[in-house]
Amino acid sequence: MSAFRMPVTPVLFGLAGCVGPWNPPGPGTEDSGPGTVDAVELHPRCTTVFPDNLTLPVDPETTFVIGTVFDHSLDTHVARYRSAQLAASQANGNDGLEGRDFAMIHCTNEEGTGIDELDKDTASVEAAVWLADVAGVPAIVGPAASSRAEAVYNAVADAYGTLVVSPSATSPSLTPLDGLSSTNADPGLFWRTAPPDDIQGSAIAWDMANNFDKKGTSVFRQFPSANVAVVYQVGAYGEGLEAAFASSFADAGGTSQGFPFSDAGGRSDALAQIEYGGFDEVLFASSDATDVIAFIQGSVPLDGIDGLPIFLTDAARNADVLTALEGQEDRLAQVRGTVVTQPAGQVYGSFAASYASEYGAEDVSIHSYTAQSFDAAWLVIMGHAWAFYQEGDVTGINIARGMRKVSSGDEAEIRPTNWNLVKASFEEGLSVDVVGASGELDYDTSGETSAPIDVWTVLPSGDDFEVVETFTP
Repeated sequence: MSAFRMPVTPVLFGLAGCVGPWNPPGPGTEDSGPGTVDAVELHPRCTTVFPDNLTLPVDPETTFVIGTVFDHSLDTHVARYRSAQLAASQANGNDGLEGRDFAMIHCTNEEGTGIDELDKDTASVEAAVWLADVAGVPAIVGPAASSRAEAVYNAVADAYGTLVVSPSATSPSLTPLDGLSSTNADPGLFWRTAPPDDIQGSAIAWDMANNFDKKGTSVFRQFPSANVAVVYQVGAYGEGLEAAFASSFADAGGTSQGFPFSDAGGRSDALAQIEYGGFDEVLFASSDATDVIAFIQGSVPLDGIDGLPIFLTDAARNADVLTALEGQEDRLAQVRGTVVTQPAGQVYGSFAASYASEYGAEDVSIHSYTAQSFDAAWLVIMGHAWAFYQEGDVTGINIARGMRKVSSGDEAEIRPTNWNLVKASFEEGLSVDVVGASGELDYDTSGETSAPIDVWTVLPSGDDFEVVETFTP
């Protein structure tokens, strides 16, 4: 990880109007005199809170606050922040942490809110800085996309000592953000609960080279693809995935040509260039579901794309994409994609059942990276316990030190009933081996996890996905 940073104590506030030790208010507060701090207005992008009656400032003697940054205009992202919130609710239902409950402030980075004219990147940074500077959160869950996660990390890690934990930022370029190794002195302030795209790139290359059927009865390739067009989003995610795929595909004997895009015009230009470019297949890589939708919609009028295999990545595997592409079943029949293997097992089942109970019987399995979001929030909560018991101060870097203690020791599945076990272990300075809803959370020395990759297709009805292959690294 990077050179050691001095821990930055987050801004902590007392209840509005309460008498007690006075803390200097952060920006956006008004001081009513010694012993009091007036209420802080929520940022216009951060008005969804847990519990519903949460107001700022909070009393640090009763409440720990965690922030999230997701796109609230997308059902999949709403499911992700709700999954994170479920973790806080479960911790609170099992005595919280030494008399303190966990609260959450959920911020949206969506565009076209009517609040402002910010793009997603800028909105992510603005929300994160407000969470760190004004709300004083020591840790943020999100954002989802790699480029935004990197931008948020750059904005709040050094300046505020804030920990950033993304459930779905998978670019390999994020691995060295705070160095290539983790130590207790410098545990790093960027973490994630999804594996990097080195694995996904290898899985895509393997599938293109090996999954084919001359009769065309079981897969959509009659021959292995040898010449692939890669249309990719400029930024950490697209560039990292393109590089990982190109390297693995070259090793398999294939060739690829990259078509980077940074806006709608560039995406359309790429489609025009590949329509009659003689490619066997096209790989489209963007961290934004809206890009995926626009790419497929833009391909529909192009005769040269008819019958051409289209390979998509993890951002495409969510219900929002299928909803937006209703009526395009013929084009979706050409689609194949990858995503981190859909979680299964008892821990995931417990999470899914709890989610359904909490949120109107909703089936969380239709949304991607929800288990990773749940696990990310639980790891942050567990990190609070380590920081509280062993470090004497709940800061981002101390929470990260606690997150280094989840990959060895007695097994502890992420369930509400095991929260007391984790607290007791951390109070004694003992590590635990955490099994999350997304699977094993075994971090290596660089702070990364690994997981199998599912290859999926869209059902003929166009309303759901089907796993057809699993790639195990």
